[in-house]
Amino acid sequence: MFADRLSTIMKTLNVNNKQLSEFSHLDSSSLSRLTKGSRTPSEDSITVRKVTDGLYSFAESDGKMDALCLLVEEEKESSPDSIKSSIIKWLYMDQPSITKASRSQASDTSKAGINRSSRKRFGVRFNDAMELAGMSNIYLSRRAYVDPSLISRYRSGLRSPVNNPEAAELLSSIIYKQIETSGRISDLSLLMNERPETMNESLFNNWLYADELHHDMDVTSTEKLLTAFESFTLPEEPQAEIPFDLIPDEETDKGKKLYVGPKGLCSAVIRFLSSAAKTGAEELYLFSNQNMDWMTEDPTFLPKWAALMKACIANGTRINIIHNIDRSYEEMNSAIIAWLPLYMSGMITPYYCTLPTGALFSQTLFLNPGHCCIYANLVAGTEKEGLYYYYMEEPYLSFMQVQFNNMLGHSRPLVDIMPSGTADLMDFADSEDLRIIQPGLSLLSMPEAVATSYDSPGLMKKWNDYDSLSRVMKNRRVFVCATLYAPEVVKEGSCLLEAVPGSPEIYYTQETYKKHVNNEISLMNSHPGYRLIALPEAPFSNMQLIISDEHVRITRTAPPYISFTFTHPQMCYAFKNYSDKLIKQYMTDRRIMIRQLSELYL
Repeated sequence: MFADRLSTIMKTLNVNNKQLSEFSHLDSSSLSRLTKGSRTPSEDSITVRKVTDGLYSFAESDGKMDALCLLVEEEKESSPDSIKSSIIKWLYMDQPSITKASRSQASDTSKAGINRSSRKRFGVRFNDAMELAGMSNIYLSRRAYVDPSLISRYRSGLRSPVNNPEAAELLSSIIYKQIETSGRISDLSLLMNERPETMNESLFNNWLYADELHHDMDVTSTEKLLTAFESFTLPEEPQAEIPFDLIPDEETDKGKKLYVGPKGLCSAVIRFLSSAAKTGAEELYLFSNQNMDWMTEDPTFLPKWAALMKACIANGTRINIIHNIDRSYEEMNSAIIAWLPLYMSGMITPYYCTLPTGALFSQTLFLNPGHCCIYANLVAGTEKEGLYYYYMEEPYLSFMQVQFNNMLGHSRPLVDIMPSGTADLMDFADSEDLRIIQPGLSLLSMPEAVATSYDSPGLMKKWNDYDSLSRVMKNRRVFVCATLYAPEVVKEGSCLLEAVPGSPEIYYTQETYKKHVNNEISLMNSHPGYRLIALPEAPFSNMQLIISDEHVRITRTAPPYISFTFTHPQMCYAFKNYSDKLIKQYMTDRRIMIRQLSELYL
């Protein structure tokens, strides 16, 4: 029966329910009902198509295609559609047909050859709407005040504007009004499968972003963080002057020992940082798992806080901050974006505590050793009436140092920031899966003959680092998501290699690019776990991402050349989700990819 055969094929591929549900885009409970036999879908159902696609994709990515073809009695050289058809036949070999005559009518949700739009990914809908409006990338970018390359990435589905609601609404409004002005609302209603008389701007906005609004918030938050890194510029050198004009006298009152509520905490922090800036504190230790709303309730607080933090850094004060692992990924990213200019000073060491702090208590500990500290231990939810103690005496300060040191013993670095090229790629050597996303082909797959032909010490050093990593990754899964140059551009010899900081720009010749592509083909033929995923364009034009279960590295490929490495579990999980989205969206059959590469470049 169907359930038994599905279980057999899963055992053959050594794929579990969770893995297959991810590859099939089905929730695990639905898949569990299929394997237990509590539900048997019809042979021509969407569910079966998803399961079949999932089985095929998993076998393809995990090097199990030979075993799959042997089981379903299909030639391994057959086309993907033929293999998938054989999988369905094999699953239903001893199952009575339950296909309903009315099914084709029930599932026919198209008009004039246009599939029901809610099943299209955002990029397709955005592109269809722009074509209907007769808009170019440049025209829309000027109306929406964004870069044309960003519009291009929206159209290809590589990026989405939903992390900026105002921008998303502006884009949909511009497109809808242009379609309306052009007299093509009836065509739009056909595309959306709606009646013309019901059409309005709100309905179009909901249709345009339907999938994205229900999209994993981790992916949206990751794109927001990457956007901050992409647009990052080095800050000016901080000045040591203390902004006394921003600090009223009562906020630096040395006689006060108790502060109440969020407003009191703000006053205590200004006093704490003022003292550190004045005395030239060597180090500060900061921890709080309290909700960060207290920093934004008073709009005058953040400018004072930022100015005093910069003054401390300019004085040479080293700041150790422990972030709470219990914070949401969105809150963690917001903190990183806010702290990014300060991180770049090299005077801040951010950590995250590996121990969950729980939801019962809200704790704050800000310490300037030997001088003063702010301390509170409150029941969560009582922060508005909370009492924040300002200690300047022993033995309080020594005891607080012991407490903070204990937390540091259970903490790991949140982010390592260093110049590009100095970060150790062997951090990823123990990874079972490796994902690389970048503009252009990776040095990971560049043959040595190509690397040595350029006589560039910087290139060779970087290539040797990748070569060391590639040797230990040979028997593991590696996904490289990269853009490929058009054949006519390759002939012109204007294709840039992966950026090498400190070295002049290096360009492929037609022959070296051909050799690099040929090596990609060799890797896909010889290593079942290696896959090249061709992207229509880079999601972020000046960044490379290297992602594993335990590390995420973001490297800028344009000035300033900086690498950011994260080990926080939430960060790694979210970036893996982000990369999986790209891989599932653009990965094609291995044999088709090899054939296309051969036809285009060899």
